Amino acid sequence: VRYTEWNWMQLQGGAALFYNFLKDLPDLPELRPYVGIRFIWPRIEGFAFTHYFRVEYRAFYRQADKSWNSYFRGRYQFQIANSNFSIGDVKGFVILASIELFEDMSSLVDGIFGDRYRFNFGFGKRVIPNLRIDINYVFHKLNIGGQLESDDHIIRTRFFYNFNWPQDFIQSEERVQD
Repeated sequence: VRYTEWNWMQLQGGAALFYNFLKDLPDLPELRPYVGIRFIWPRIEGFAFTHYFRVEYRAFYRQADKSWNSYFRGRYQFQIANSNFSIGDVKGFVILASIELFEDMSSLVDGIFGDRYRFNFGFGKRVIPNLRIDINYVFHKLNIGGQLESDDHIIRTRFFYNFNWPQDFIQSEERVQD
């Protein structure tokens, strides 16, 4: 859920469910509610610079001993986006680039989930007034206590659907980038 009252700030909250497939251990279901705040500043010649701060509560169900483990994690994302980019004669593309840093807020998970960061490059297009489709390349770097390093290369397709947004908000989406 996202709430935008001002063109310089957006409040967000929600929950996600994940199912983590692990190679040599039992799979790990996860519940992840979160709250976040995004500041949009500055805006320079069609580009919006955003700063997104988010706190997540990560709860894992350990199937082996039928118990829950949980901790809090902080995230910061710096993003540059332009929602009125043109490719040839086709207008109205969204382009973006971001870096995201993660910080586990508990010593219980030190060496388990490790340090990580993520680079994201993408573009999107509004296909109907309320629907935008994005394609992103994500590079995700994970380092678990120097014992395991992982470089993940992800191609992600995302769909953004706005329910009953005012028409002037849809036409001036540069207020906030997803």
